[in-house]
Amino acid sequence: MGSALVRILLADGCEVAAMARPESDLWRLQDVLDRVTILRGELSKIDALEEALLAFAPESVFHLAWEGSTRRRRNDAVHIDVNVPGSLRLLEICSRGGARTWTGAGSQAEYGARDGILDESHPANPQDAYGLAKLCVGRLAVARGRSAGIAVSWLRVFSTFGPADDSRRFVPSLIETMLEGGCGRVRSGGQLWDYLYVEDAARAFSCAAAAGIAGTYNLASGSSIPLGQVAEQVRNLIDPLLPLDVNPGAQDADLLASISRLGEATGWRPETSLDEGLRQTVDWYKGRQRLERGALAEGGGL
Repeated sequence: MGSALVRILLADGCEVAAMARPESDLWRLQDVLDRVTILRGELSKIDALEEALLAFAPESVFHLAWEGSTRRRRNDAVHIDVNVPGSLRLLEICSRGGARTWTGAGSQAEYGARDGILDESHPANPQDAYGLAKLCVGRLAVARGRSAGIAVSWLRVFSTFGPADDSRRFVPSLIETMLEGGCGRVRSGGQLWDYLYVEDAARAFSCAAAAGIAGTYNLASGSSIPLGQVAEQVRNLIDPLLPLDVNPGAQDADLLASISRLGEATGWRPETSLDEGLRQTVDWYKGRQRLERGALAEGGGL
C-alpha cells in the first residue's frame, strides 16, 4: 500500500519522502526512486531520523510502518515496546516540523471477533497485542492531534490485495500456488471477507489528508464475499481446470464493514471491482513469472 500511495502522491505533483528500513531493497518503487527522497530508518530508532524529518518538514504525514504484523507475531512484545512509542514519537517530531495532517493505518483487528456489519460505533475489543497496540496508537494519536492542532485520522484497514503483495497473504499465496499448477486450498471457504484493491486503499489515505479529517474511520470495500468464491475467481483467471480444495464451512468470524463515514467525510469511494482487481493482480503475477523464467533460461537454468 505504501508504494501505491507514493505513486498517487507523485501523480498529484507532491514532493515525497519515504522512510524505508535499512535493509529494504525498495523494488516496489524502482521505477520512481529518482523522484523520491528516501530516509533510511525504523520505528525502533525513530529519533535518529528527527533531523531529516524536520529538514523535509512534511505538510502531510502517512504512517503505514509497523513491526510484527504477520499472524505468527500478533502477540510479540514488539507491538508494545516499539510500535506504540515509535508511532507516537513520529507524530511528535512531525508536529514540531509543522505537519498539518497525520494519517495512520489502523486495523480491523481493533474490533476483535464481531458479528454483523462493523461501523465505527462498535466497541473495540482486540484479541491480541497487535490489535491492542493499533487501538492505543489510534486513540492516543487522535487525542494528541486535537491538542497539537493537527488533523489526525486513523483508518482501520480491513483487507487489501493487489500486485506486488506479500506472498504469505491469502490472495498472492493462492495465485503463486496455482500458477505453478498446484491445488489451491481454502480451509474456511464459507467465511465472508471484505477485500479492497490496493490502489483504492492508497487513494483513501490521500483523500483523508486532502480533506483534513480527524478521528477514526473504517477503510474497506463495503462488500463481502465468501473466501471460497475469491479462490474460484483466482483459479478461473489462471486455469479453470486446476484443482481447488475448498472447505465450504466458515471456521472464523466474518468480516463485514461499513464505509459510509469515510465516504461522507472525504468523498472517497472504491473504484475497482473485485473482479477487475483480481484480474490485474493475477496479470501482474503472471508477468513476474514470465520474467523469472526468462531470466532462468538466459542463465542456463532451464
